[in-house]
Amino acid sequence: MNIGKVAIIYYCALLSIVPLCFVVYLTDDFRGALKFEYWNDYLFTLMFISCSFFSLIFLLTWITCTDFNSPLLSQIVSVMRSILSTYVGMYVGGDYIFNVTNFFGLNLSMFGAFLYTYFNFSEEHAKATNKVPNKSKKEFGIKEEKENLIV
Repeated sequence: MNIGKVAIIYYCALLSIVPLCFVVYLTDDFRGALKFEYWNDYLFTLMFISCSFFSLIFLLTWITCTDFNSPLLSQIVSVMRSILSTYVGMYVGGDYIFNVTNFFGLNLSMFGAFLYTYFNFSEEHAKATNKVPNKSKKEFGIKEEKENLIV
């Protein structure tokens, strides 16, 4: 069964609507959304609809990127985007309050994401070029014995 990009988006939305409604019901967020004071503001409504539309476009381009390239490249792009948006958000938004523990945790998380992506990419790149990293016996202190080949 070969489904297209739009069908993937449709099924993702269809499968996520039930858990979303359940969480909204549990947290009573629906009443808060109905009481939101800016629903009558045309600029807010326009921005809300624009954000919804562009999130759909973003998801479609994400699926297209994964389709044309590889899931690994999509993962690398995602990690780099997250790192960039985290660090830019720390300086641009104005709502980040510096705390040594928080700053250390963010840097550790970003470093871990970068290392995970790097090692994942190195492994996939080695497999693609048929140079799978070989855990040699030298790494473990075991002497290699030469095999006698009879021709």
